Amino acid sequence: MNVPRKDNFTHTHAALYDPLNGANTDSGIKEWKRRGFLLSKLVLGLPYHGYAWTLVDPKNNAMGAPALGPGVTADGSMGYEFIKSYVRSFPTEAAFVYNATYVVNFCTIGPTWINYDDVEAIRVKISYAKQKGYLVTMCFKLGMMTIGNFLGQVGYNLLLGINL
Repeated sequence: MNVPRKDNFTHTHAALYDPLNGANTDSGIKEWKRRGFLLSKLVLGLPYHGYAWTLVDPKNNAMGAPALGPGVTADGSMGYEFIKSYVRSFPTEAAFVYNATYVVNFCTIGPTWINYDDVEAIRVKISYAKQKGYLVTMCFKLGMMTIGNFLGQVGYNLLLGINL
């Protein structure tokens, strides 16, 4: 997990891959393996929360876009319930993107840019963990959501099937 910093650009907090730097899950796992860690003992965490930034220019809203700092909350952190309710309050303005390069989702609403993992990203990350033979997949920040309301029922079904 890449903990959000006080950077003035948008970025993901839980990228599976990142072609620009080593702050991503896959690179971290490769480093653990290089140091002799048994990957069959590895627990892959899936964050059930997101982070928001305030864009400098709402028209420049791609990954890495210039930002004024955190958005919506003081530190930018948002639980899935909050993300869902926030997005629903702007039904015609919200634009959603799944970025397959990083394996993350983000949405923009005017000058607000929110990064999170939706069903597409969670599904790929679970598949990645299973393919690599990891011991288990762990979900964290579940306290920030009501089970079954993770951006829709499909997410709940994914949560139930993580270790199948």
